[in-house]
Amino acid sequence: MSTSNGLSSTVVLRCLGIAANAVCAGGLFIFPLFSPALVQHHHFTQPQLTTIVLSGMVGQYPFAAFVGKVLDARGARTCSLIAGFMFSLGFGLFAYEIADAPEVPNGDETVHVFRRMVVYFGLVGLGTVFSYFSIVFSATQTFPRYIGIASGTSMALFGCSPLLLTSIADHFFTTQTAAGETILNVTRFLTCLSLVTGLSHILGAVTLPGRSSTASPTTSPTREDNRPSELAIQERPSIHQPSPSTSGETTPLLGRRSLSPSSMSSKKSVAVEVDVVEAREVTPPQHGSTLDLICDPWFPTLLAVVAILVGCCEMVIANLSPIFLSLRSSGVPSSMLFAQGVRTLTAGSSISTQIQLLSVTNTLARLTIGPLADFMAPVPVSFSRGSGTVAAGSVPADAAANEAPGDPTKPKAGVYYAFPRAHYISRIAFLLGATLLCLTTFALFLMINSSTSKEGSMSLLSVGVGISYGTTFTILPGILTAIYGSANLGRNFGILSYAPFVGTSVFSYLFAFLLERNSSPPFAPAPIADSTEGPVAMCTGPQCWQTTFSVSVGALALACCVSGVLWRRWQGRV
Repeated sequence: MSTSNGLSSTVVLRCLGIAANAVCAGGLFIFPLFSPALVQHHHFTQPQLTTIVLSGMVGQYPFAAFVGKVLDARGARTCSLIAGFMFSLGFGLFAYEIADAPEVPNGDETVHVFRRMVVYFGLVGLGTVFSYFSIVFSATQTFPRYIGIASGTSMALFGCSPLLLTSIADHFFTTQTAAGETILNVTRFLTCLSLVTGLSHILGAVTLPGRSSTASPTTSPTREDNRPSELAIQERPSIHQPSPSTSGETTPLLGRRSLSPSSMSSKKSVAVEVDVVEAREVTPPQHGSTLDLICDPWFPTLLAVVAILVGCCEMVIANLSPIFLSLRSSGVPSSMLFAQGVRTLTAGSSISTQIQLLSVTNTLARLTIGPLADFMAPVPVSFSRGSGTVAAGSVPADAAANEAPGDPTKPKAGVYYAFPRAHYISRIAFLLGATLLCLTTFALFLMINSSTSKEGSMSLLSVGVGISYGTTFTILPGILTAIYGSANLGRNFGILSYAPFVGTSVFSYLFAFLLERNSSPPFAPAPIADSTEGPVAMCTGPQCWQTTFSVSVGALALACCVSGVLWRRWQGRV
């Protein structure tokens, strides 16, 4: 086998490993599918359910910076192995607790089970962030010239995971009752999820890059077509465009953007002859320490926007089940609401369908926004005057040589930053668009259900949230790279992830406590879900979430204004 074929096989195997991990990593987001079983078997209240789901959804964020450092130091392979272990343990123990539940739960035992499930779902959340980082950064390492497409496609597959998992649940883990109802076997499904997610990440890790990976599988230094070799964890922007006749200069490209310290120590570099349309100088990225990052007043401003936008989106994702069931209340006996929540109801209107709809729109947003952002808002690269080289960003080893003494944000004389292609719009515009879409979706949802519940509006909410959520996480890495450089992208993205930790917690608990307050009688399910006696199991009607959504609309309006300020502040840089 030739070197070229061998390297091509490596790329294919790595892509398969990335895809396998991505489509199995979204179990965290199908919590609404089996959360009704927790109330049926353990009589959890809505605040308890919210605490469990938040232990996974926001519990991943405090560890994001740590996971970024693990990724930089040990590589994506180690992250994938850790993710497989976390998924298997978390889902497996979760299934055991449901299977071992007594027919009539004891109050004290329920509290202990609740605490254990918080830990178990926290393991799932931690596994998700390890998996997410290994997927995205493996893709960008494999295709460094197309970082937007690579990250967007890998995140799109990640977004497809809930669609695949809910489809598996509907087709292989449901049973038909004599009354014609379809019931999900939650224990068997979670057991299968434990095995599949664990094995996929452990086996997939074999193909992912490790710490010692120093050569990108996408190219070979000995190829006959004279295309240069590329280092792992590097990016070369596509800047092969004809230069205007007035410029009269041809500059070679040095493919040099590092995303981890493992590649920062490498001294290899290769020049490529390219023509640049317009080397309009822009402000260079702000390389610096963690303290420098936090002290920059515009980074916390970006954190605030992300906290509000992602917090509102994940509040809906975590609470699809109670929102959906509140809309289903019209014409349905209240004692049957929660029992039906466990089942697949009418076609096109089940909780499972809403999860799939959100997953599809999330995926489509990631697939389209990544390439679109790369085309309309390319990330600035560094040029070297006189020497005829251009580098896509800089790394600490090079930054030390390029920076002016005493000011790490300014390059040395002869080095400047410019867009490699025509720059049409700021990447902040995509973030602003996602915020506006989420604001419009929430406002319309409130208006449609202002007096009576309309079940069809649930699809509107799922679509709007899915697009906003996918767009946000697709566009953030490019913004961080353009403003703060690529050398510490893993660290910076990890710190940015603390914003959703705060936002999702605030909006989700606001939803949970207001829903419990509006339940009449208080939220306390009957011992048997199908029983016609006992208190009402779910809050019904728009009053369950109207206050929460109204607060969210106000917060999103503020986030839109702040995004506009960031657009103006970073104009011409991102």
